Amino acid sequence: MGRDFKAPRKYAKKQWEKVQQLRNAGIAFDSCGCGPGYRPAIIREVAPFIEQMEMEQSEGRRLAHRFKKRSKAKAR
Repeated sequence: MGRDFKAPRKYAKKQWEKVQQLRNAGIAFDSCGCGPGYRPAIIREVAPFIEQMEMEQSEGRRLAHRFKKRSKAKAR
């Protein structure tokens, strides 16, 4: 998840779901040491955040992300 990741409390299920959604989207908590930048605080902010991040990514990263999603779907 990255050096800036701080795990939610063990039983905070919605927070862990949020972390899982961010990770599945390829969003990590890593930086140059100055903090990871904005990350959604609550679960309903995750989908718009991921959408915005995907729009800002380079074409190569978008292709890699789609390939990763397809590979996971085929593995099921």
